[in-house]
Amino acid sequence: MASRRPNSSTANARRSSNNGRDLPRLIHAIESSLHSGANVIVESPKRLIDRDTGRLREHDIVLTFLQGHHQLLLALECRDRSRPVGVPEVEAFCAKCQRTGINSGIIVSSKGFTRSAIIKADTNNVGCLSLEEVDRFDWCLAPGVSVLNHDLLALSVRVNFPHNPGEGSKLVLADGSALNEQVLRDWAHHAFHNHVANRAELIGNQTFNFVELNPPIFLEHPEGRMQATKLHFCPTYSIDRRLVPFEFRSYFDRAKSRSITKAAVARIQVGDKAASMVLSRDENSGIVTVGIVPEV
Repeated sequence: MASRRPNSSTANARRSSNNGRDLPRLIHAIESSLHSGANVIVESPKRLIDRDTGRLREHDIVLTFLQGHHQLLLALECRDRSRPVGVPEVEAFCAKCQRTGINSGIIVSSKGFTRSAIIKADTNNVGCLSLEEVDRFDWCLAPGVSVLNHDLLALSVRVNFPHNPGEGSKLVLADGSALNEQVLRDWAHHAFHNHVANRAELIGNQTFNFVELNPPIFLEHPEGRMQATKLHFCPTYSIDRRLVPFEFRSYFDRAKSRSITKAAVARIQVGDKAASMVLSRDENSGIVTVGIVPEV
């Protein structure tokens, strides 16, 4: 992880690149991190049936709390507009929750709430939270996380067997499944993380040769199976490193004037999947938790 302090150009670039458009993504990442390990399912977005029309209606984020044989649904509505949330938005959200079977609702606004909206929300048992951007936290001075990216450009594979049984044979794994392109690509990603990722000097296009004796590869033919004696595995990667900036956010309960958490969020790539790295600090204990949340 990088250790230098963010300068003004870094902070300005972060603000101009976001402009609040990623509010549901940020809330999903933070909520998933906060509820990690608990009996809570976090889904974003989630569509539920309207009791009146029978049509599906979409909620930005839904948390399903599993309590024995019962479940409780909590919906979060993300409002990222140029003005504070007012009474009409609160009333519309309340009606939407009632018609879709939501037990409790929360509105998250990047611009806050009007005073009357907070009163209306409190009357209807709706939470009012804000997610505000800040420059940094005193417990996280790094501007971002250093990420190693790799793309698989080419892959050469050669498998040796004691002898060739002839026609009607095919390559399979130990469980009988086919040795296909996706399996080989997965092996290439594992090989990178196990043998290449810790070599910081490797940048650009790099080719590696791996040899494995008696690999779990078989030649299946009418007379039976024959295990491979040697696997020559030759992947070529394009490798680069870059700094992914943190988005520093303060998650705050406006109605109760209480901080929920402070979180630093960075968008990263885990294999072929996009994800968010979330650093959050418990306001009571001061413990900083690091979580990786896959994006939907």
